[in-house]
Amino acid sequence: MKTHVTDESSISHISSSRRTVLRLLAASPVAALAVAPGRTSIGRAVLAEGTPAASPAACAATPLASPGPTIVIHTIYDPNAKDSADQLRFDPAHVTITSGQTITWKNDSQMPHTATGDPGQNPVAKSHPEYVQLPAGAEPWGSEMLQPGDSYSHTFTTPGEYRYICIPHVLSGMRGTITVEC
Repeated sequence: MKTHVTDESSISHISSSRRTVLRLLAASPVAALAVAPGRTSIGRAVLAEGTPAASPAACAATPLASPGPTIVIHTIYDPNAKDSADQLRFDPAHVTITSGQTITWKNDSQMPHTATGDPGQNPVAKSHPEYVQLPAGAEPWGSEMLQPGDSYSHTFTTPGEYRYICIPHVLSGMRGTITVEC
């Protein structure tokens, strides 16, 4: 069985010193200035002299403990489904997770599928750009063609709504939504 693993971006790795600064900024910006003199600037944290960090996001105040278990989404082909829209689908089609949580797509079908959250790979983008959408700041992601039994995992760190597709079955209704919360 092939397993593909990817992170949303190299930014998802946060050093412990940055965690401390972000926690302090969330608790009290004045305390962060007192603890890290010379390592802050007005309006944003600075990790080291001259290296600005991203402004604290809404998720920065959330404890950085384990965000939860990996969620498994199954790719389904059910030729006996009464509604043709239910024959090819992601199960579940809609999930809500916490920032930092991983989703694994497992191909339980007898045919190949993808899990694709990359607007540039949407084959029907001209007529249906809404089928693949990412929140601001999120990086595109997607699996290779998953053969029966294959799986693909992706860790989501940017909060917001993600709309994704199975490239070969997008017009058959194989689309899903992921909501990432802090």
